[in-house]
Amino acid sequence: MNLRKRSSIRLYICLILAGLLLSHFWPSLAAPLPLTDQQQLERAWRDAGDIGRFQYRTNVIQTIHPTARLSNAGRHSTTKHFSAAGMIDRSSQDMQLRLWAPGANRDGIELLE
Repeated sequence: MNLRKRSSIRLYICLILAGLLLSHFWPSLAAPLPLTDQQQLERAWRDAGDIGRFQYRTNVIQTIHPTARLSNAGRHSTTKHFSAAGMIDRSSQDMQLRLWAPGANRDGIELLE
């Protein structure tokens, strides 16, 4: 009986020590993985919607690849650059968007709502 009691006490001590170690190292084990580009964009969109008023500016690079057909033999992909900037204010329901190509005047095309 005494041997059984000692093994039970040892088991409890081991479980307590394991629990303490786990609670100490848990934050590093549960650290979130880095966000993907899509997750970062979704988070930014959600945060911007919560704020209600924000400005944005981005540069876009569009690459067009010819389809893999015999008639496109020898053709290369083409790349186009353009920039976009604007503002959204949900409280006053205003939106501005301006698109322009690099090297062109900065006026470009402007949309107002």
